[in-house]
Order: sequence, then C-alpha cells, then structure tokens
Amino acid sequence: MYAGHSLSPPLIKRVREIYEPSDQITVGCQPQKMEKDEPMPRIVWFIDGKQAPPGQQEKYGRSLDGSYTGVSLNIPGQQVVDAGGSVLVECRLSLGEFEERASQTIRVRMEHKSLASAPSAGSAVAALGTSALLAALLLSAAL
Repeated sequence: MYAGHSLSPPLIKRVREIYEPSDQITVGCQPQKMEKDEPMPRIVWFIDGKQAPPGQQEKYGRSLDGSYTGVSLNIPGQQVVDAGGSVLVECRLSLGEFEERASQTIRVRMEHKSLASAPSAGSAVAALGTSALLAALLLSAAL
C-alpha cells in the first residue's frame, strides 16, 4: 500500500512470439489497474538487466488528469539479433518505496546460412558440364 493505494504488477502489451531482424519491435507497459485518485507510478524499461536508453522509451496515452498511461519500448530487431537472437525485457513500476515488475522474452528469427548456398559437389559437377562428366565416368570405368 502506498498512502492508501495499492500497486499492482505491470501489464506488458503487444508482444509477438517471434519477430524478424528487420522489424522495429514496440511493446507497451502500463499498470494493470488504476483508480482515478491514484498517483501514476514511474515506469521504466530494462533490456537484459540494463536500463533501456531514454531514446528507446516513450510515454503513451492520456488519462483524465493529463498524465500518460504507459511507456512503450522500441527495439530494432537487429539489436536482438546482435544479442544472440533473444533479450529479456523487464518493465518496472515504482511508487515511493514500492516496486512491481513483469518481464517477457523477445525473440528474433536468426538468419542461418543454408547449406544450399554453400559450394557443393553438385554445383562443381554442374560447372564441369555434362560432356566432361561423361568423359570422367568413361575414363574411370576403363581403369
């Protein structure tokens, strides 16, 4: 309780199961419920345990008293790729000495080099041409 108020855990919104490296990932965080007379808690995002830079956090929404209702976190998909394909994002609400947290893992599809794009014996044979292949087969059969 904070001066007669309660602080509920935050609600993380708009999270997809997986993102693409080219995506601009935006997730939101807001209190689950707030009474009209409750003060707005401070909302801060963390990425893998470190506070997200101010440029990646943006207030959104308007309540009746003119204050914001949530804070979004903006992460380029490539930032998640550079971190190994997933990051743990955490939203922290604080009001006075009280704090509540919620976290979510953000995953980005990793682009793996396929074996089809690597040089192979099949592509070497295609480069030799059919007549060279026949000549090689005839020569090996004669030995």
